[in-house]
Amino acid sequence: NSVTSIVSGSSFSGCTNLTIYCEQGSYAETYASANNTPVVYTNLTVELLDKHTSIPLNLKKGDGEYNSQQINNFISEIKTKGYKHIIFQPGTYEISSQLQFVNLPIDCTIDFNGATFKYTNTSDETKAVTDSLTGLIRFAPNAVGDGTSLNVKIKNLNLDGAKSAYVGLYIDGLQEFICENINIKNCACCLALKDTYYGSFVGYTMLKNCLCGLALVGEDN
Repeated sequence: NSVTSIVSGSSFSGCTNLTIYCEQGSYAETYASANNTPVVYTNLTVELLDKHTSIPLNLKKGDGEYNSQQINNFISEIKTKGYKHIIFQPGTYEISSQLQFVNLPIDCTIDFNGATFKYTNTSDETKAVTDSLTGLIRFAPNAVGDGTSLNVKIKNLNLDGAKSAYVGLYIDGLQEFICENINIKNCACCLALKDTYYGSFVGYTMLKNCLCGLALVGEDN
């Protein structure tokens, strides 16, 4: 944000694959806009990289329901604008209802970037089951076999059910999905697969402190 001038035409001469990392409202952003240069903002919580734009996500610590609503609003932007590479900032996101990654674009990558998603309802058992019966985080197409959410990649996720959530990660009807570096703990069931096709797990998959590590649901797994 300290840059106040860039010599136009010579500073990046010959560079054919330039992306500028800067803060919103900075001179660098103005320069990038004037020169049709892609930008990645460094001062926002969630970065959407493929179309070189960003959505602010101002999470409130300790307010899990607010965070869940805001993240689901962000997911709606993914669907309507067709973003295909989403990276979360690392840290802890407190949630108290399901995050629904549904009807995603083909070849979409959701990189949680090592962030931890922690369930905050630890006192109401009935609500805990309602919140997470189909997963604290659910990935699914709009309808099974409709071509949406095809070849989705889920990366670098830490999920903590706080010994209250019923299901942690629920993969529902995905085709040709990849899970890379997944760590889930403190759920009745850490990972559930329903009607999935040609999925693979790479890197590490750690399922800890649960009654059931992996559950297969439906007829077509």
